Amino acid sequence: MAVSKKKKRIAKWKEKPQTGIVVTKNPDSFYNESPSWRFSDADVDPECPWSICKEHLQNDFWDSVLCRLQKFESMSYKEIFLQAKKQHHQIDVSKLNTVAIKRLEELRIEEEALYSLSISGTHRIYGYIINQNFHILWYDTNHGDNDTCVCRSKKKHT
Repeated sequence: MAVSKKKKRIAKWKEKPQTGIVVTKNPDSFYNESPSWRFSDADVDPECPWSICKEHLQNDFWDSVLCRLQKFESMSYKEIFLQAKKQHHQIDVSKLNTVAIKRLEELRIEEEALYSLSISGTHRIYGYIINQNFHILWYDTNHGDNDTCVCRSKKKHT
């Protein structure tokens, strides 16, 4: 029986392959942009207490929400989220109401954080940002220290 002699093969390439992720754009560059609103992923189920539907919004959309969103369009994300971070801010999904977390799962939205925009006193818009697009998800009219809002706001020193 003859013994086969295998040659050791060495992989050759024209250029050495790159490793890791190539970043072509700074992920924080959206801070210099003005928001653009997207409603395509909005929760429109009337059973959801924060949905973007006619039954839930009623006249609020025309009386307060639209005006506020128009004002935000003249600002950059830096002005909205960094200079006015008390009213408008990012919220880790784990800090949301359990109903909101379940609803995100049902909608198959896998964001790590949502953004909250203050419309007025207890009214908030919640969504997420991809590039400069703010994907509006929910409208909460009862933001505060309660169990019915998207994200409970605990009052300090109480």
